[in-house]
Amino acid sequence: MLRRVLIAVLVIIAITTFSAAQPRSAGSPDAEVLQFMQDLVRMDTSNGNETKAAQYIKAVFDKEGIPSEIFESAPGRGNIVARLKGNGTKKPVLLMAHTDVVGVDRAKWTVDPFAAIVKNGYLYGRGSDDDKSLVAAHMEILLQLKRENVKLDRDVIFLAEAGEEGSPQFGIKYMIENHWDKIDCEYAVSEGGTTLVKDGRVVYVAIATTEKILASFAWLRTVPLGTGPYLVSTIRSNIWTRRSVNCSTGSPR
Repeated sequence: MLRRVLIAVLVIIAITTFSAAQPRSAGSPDAEVLQFMQDLVRMDTSNGNETKAAQYIKAVFDKEGIPSEIFESAPGRGNIVARLKGNGTKKPVLLMAHTDVVGVDRAKWTVDPFAAIVKNGYLYGRGSDDDKSLVAAHMEILLQLKRENVKLDRDVIFLAEAGEEGSPQFGIKYMIENHWDKIDCEYAVSEGGTTLVKDGRVVYVAIATTEKILASFAWLRTVPLGTGPYLVSTIRSNIWTRRSVNCSTGSPR
């Protein structure tokens, strides 16, 4: 079942990369995803205000009979969790994305960043790429699994979090510390990777398994070559390792 869910994830995410100029039939999944994207982008969720996006998502799920809950970490900072129940044979898979966006300097935009305008075959707006397109894709996955009455051997959990853009204490950190039972899972699928679309056709879908792993060198102190040892600190696998190296021989101490 996990394979089927992941295939659905890739297909729906690929749909969100299609040019907005492509023809759509009313009620089709891609038309529905586009509508979700436009509705979400039109909500200014920069610097908070995610609850209004969570309420919109909840209304969509309520109409389809998908149970969901909104958890506010602070006024206006809403996180929404929805769940499709499986038979419990396996632990859940979590589909997560965020509804907040970074701030906007309107002087640098040629269109209204919150109008979700379709122009030259593309949807323009703050959050259309990061990350409301993924929110819309994950919404559509839940809807299609529910409508097709797919028999699940694990729960499929939807999480649209607040505060990803620099304030996780209102989003994923809050959910982990206060509502872990709502999002506890075996696998989590989130933003990352890319999809290449050429002439309206998906060429490939690339998957990123991890990102933002820190690996850098930090010089603490140096002395002229040959006058004695110096210290260098490195980060290896996120663990600080301290070494003293003899400058004249290059051998570690």
